[in-house]
Formats: sequence, structure tokens, C-alpha cells
Amino acid sequence: MNKSNNSALVLKSSSAIEKAESGTKRVLSGMVADTLAHAQAQKVSVSPAVTGGQIESWYKTGKKFYHGQGVPQDYAEAVRWFRKAAEQGYSPAQTQLGICYLHGQGVKKDAAAGASWIRKAADQGFAYAQGILGYVYLLGKGVSKNHDEAVKWFRKAADQGNAHAHFALKMNGAATRPPKS
Repeated sequence: MNKSNNSALVLKSSSAIEKAESGTKRVLSGMVADTLAHAQAQKVSVSPAVTGGQIESWYKTGKKFYHGQGVPQDYAEAVRWFRKAAEQGYSPAQTQLGICYLHGQGVKKDAAAGASWIRKAADQGFAYAQGILGYVYLLGKGVSKNHDEAVKWFRKAADQGNAHAHFALKMNGAATRPPKS
């Protein structure tokens, strides 16, 4: 095979593939073609993986629409970008999407959905989300009111230096109380 005969599906290197037997080349080409055909039939995305930089960019775009920075403020558009990043597991976007649900900003108000998104971020160790989740439990927004659970999440956030969580612990008389096991 010469270099001008490269397949449209796979660029062949001039090393290993060129040295392979012609039967091996046919089998390999068939496997690649079958795999791509199967993926298309199953509607599986064969696009390259999303990078962390893209996910952060989606979140930042959402923040711009949320705050109206350089664009008209548009909560629905912000939610679209937050959701895109949140579904990739990006904890700041999960938190912000949860806040949008709690307040009905760009989506129908749904405290349970809001608490769920915030919990996903908190479970990843994101201190800001942990502090918000403390308030969610303290106030009973989308979850049952639970002072002990609120204190648990405030402590987790405070242990990471979150000043709001430190304040919440002080205000709720839990700063000196030992955690319940």
C-alpha cells in the first residue's frame, strides 16, 4: 500500500500498518468499519471526548448569562450552559444549577431537584456546595429539615476554610458541639 491510498476512516502510519500482511489489513479495516457502522446504528457518539477546559468554559458561559456580564442577563440560557457542564460532573456547575432550581431561575422552581444537584457537588468534596447543602438541610429546602445533617455539611465546608460555614456553625450553636456519630 502507498501513502496516497490511506482510508478515509483511519489514517495509516507508514510503519506497522504498511508492514502488515494484506489479509491483516483487510481484517483491521473491516473491524474499524464495522465498529463505526455499529456506533452509528446505535446512535453512539463517536466524537472526541469533552475536555476539562471545555466543561469549565461552558460553566463560565453560564455565569456570564446568569450575571449579565457582557451579555443580557438570561437565566434560562445560563441554566442551559450550567446543565451542560453539570452533566459532565463539574461540581461548580452542579452547585449553580441546583441554586437555579432552588430559586426558580431559568427553570421551574423545584427544591428537590436543586438539593439533588447540590448534593452531587457536595459529595465530590466541593466546599461551597457543602455549605449550601448545610443551609438546604437547615431550612428544609427540597429535603426534610435536619439540624444534625446541616451541621455535618457545615463542618465539612468549614474544615476546608469556608467562612460562611464557620459562621453558620457559630450561629447554630454547633461550633463547640461534638459531631454525632
